[in-house]
Amino acid sequence: MSVRLISLKGVFLGLLVLCSNVFFAQDAQTALFMDLAQQHTRLNVSSRPAAGYFGMPLLSNFRMELGNSMLDPSNWMLQAPGASEASLNLNAVRESLSGRNDLSVNLQWDWLSAGGFSASRRSFWSVAVSEHIQSNLELPEDLLLLPFTGNANASVSGSGALDFTSLSFQFSHRREYAGTWQFQWNEKLSSGVRLAYLQGLSFAGTRDNTTQWAVNPDTYAWTVQGGLGLDVAGLPDADGEDSIEATDYLNAKGNRGIAADFALQFKPSDRWTGFVQVSNVGQLDWNTRAQNWNISDTTMVFSGVSVENVGSLDSWPADSLENWLESQSDDWETAFEIDTTRSGFTQRLAPKWSVGLSLEVLNTSHQRGTLGAWGRSNGTGFFDWRLSYNHKFNERLAVSLSRGVLQSRKGTWGLAVCMNAGPLAIFVATDHIGIAQGSRIVVDQNTGGVGVDQDAFVVPNQAHTMQIQAGLTWRFGWRNEKKTRSNSMARLDDSSFIGSSRSPNAGHEGHPGAVPCSAPGSWKD
Repeated sequence: MSVRLISLKGVFLGLLVLCSNVFFAQDAQTALFMDLAQQHTRLNVSSRPAAGYFGMPLLSNFRMELGNSMLDPSNWMLQAPGASEASLNLNAVRESLSGRNDLSVNLQWDWLSAGGFSASRRSFWSVAVSEHIQSNLELPEDLLLLPFTGNANASVSGSGALDFTSLSFQFSHRREYAGTWQFQWNEKLSSGVRLAYLQGLSFAGTRDNTTQWAVNPDTYAWTVQGGLGLDVAGLPDADGEDSIEATDYLNAKGNRGIAADFALQFKPSDRWTGFVQVSNVGQLDWNTRAQNWNISDTTMVFSGVSVENVGSLDSWPADSLENWLESQSDDWETAFEIDTTRSGFTQRLAPKWSVGLSLEVLNTSHQRGTLGAWGRSNGTGFFDWRLSYNHKFNERLAVSLSRGVLQSRKGTWGLAVCMNAGPLAIFVATDHIGIAQGSRIVVDQNTGGVGVDQDAFVVPNQAHTMQIQAGLTWRFGWRNEKKTRSNSMARLDDSSFIGSSRSPNAGHEGHPGAVPCSAPGSWKD
């Protein structure tokens, strides 16, 4: 079933902007086994980068990513070959709304980061100060499909009900002061621990949602039952405080917490490496400007409009409707009374278990190739996984290509590149190459028969996830690395003299590979 696309410019533009330009952040899983990039260590804190580093402020690590399992406009359109206009495929819309529907927006960047080896090189220490802005909106499948199914469909007949319990929203802004220690116990075993002090700046999130909507199949009477809670901290009060000074917001002292990551890496053979990690263990206590709204579990029944609700029969229709609306509003307000309190609350982090395994498939004097597999239970009922091939061309260039799934969304291809340019290490990665693939959609706007204005928009063909991570760091020891390469080249050139019968250049006599020549007229004579 399809319907002709209507030119509602504002609504359509808003839809495209939402699908195309909203991002949230997470470490690029594609770069997990890329030791040339220091950014890979967060997903495996027992691993260490190839060199010490100093992160450029605001540039050393910036991440943004979009999670979208709700809106996919480029796949909602149908256009016949040669046709100038497209149609909106309602079946495609309905199919895309079945299952999980969420929009996630996160940003993360490092204000400062640095790391280096100990004198024995058995330990690697690193510190980082980073900013995290995270948000998520999830809408229930039954709510989004309601325009297609109605409130008397088969799924709610009898004892069935529309389930709205997955309706949730969460926003948080925090700063992290973290330190990481990686230690190599021997050639086969190493460990890592990361501890972070959390400074909460603001939070808003729902909780304890038990809302359902049932319909009586005989009378079609509605029964709405359940409850919902909302916690807020660090934001202006709802009872009149208009704003917060920026300095007060950024230096909030009452919201504190701690988080920890632990990992163990093992190397059973020269080619195989594996690790296990538990991350995000901890909590954050919110006390500054904390507010709580609660709707206790309750039930509200709506059986329709009756004469008693609307007043006398000789009253005006407008008056009757107004009387009914006032009556219903009072009933709903009484049934779902909001209880407001001011008390601190605790946000418990969701621990995540992850495992990884890599196999070295190529190892020459200059190049190295590995196959990697990684999986993680993210603490919210979803399982992330990714397979990758990582190729290190030399000490200056490494590339990784991957395929995987994030939070049970559709599979995506990923690409990561790390390049050392003298003292600078440049890193770019994405777990979604499809961000560069889009469709051009033209919307015609009729201007009263005088003419037609056209607005063109480009939307991603795969809008379910978009992500990018980039960083610029200063590498320690790059001069020694350059000298090592020069000495290697010198030894390679000098080795050509071994066994030579030609007259050597000056200084050849002292060379370790010099071979005396007894031919007449030689320098030995």
